[in-house]
Amino acid sequence: MKCKCGNQIDVKMASRVHCSGAKLLTSLTTILTLECLDCGEKFQIPISSSDYVAKEDE
Repeated sequence: MKCKCGNQIDVKMASRVHCSGAKLLTSLTTILTLECLDCGEKFQIPISSSDYVAKEDE
């Protein structure tokens, strides 16, 4: 994504979910607050992922 000043901003996130005694039915969602290193603009972006690795106990 690009900030309003034109600075390219890349956000990467990795996570691992371990669930015992239940199944995970929803996607993972979080909101990040960022500050541009060039202009100092602060903004929030939602990150939602249904691409996660869930380990099931047997």
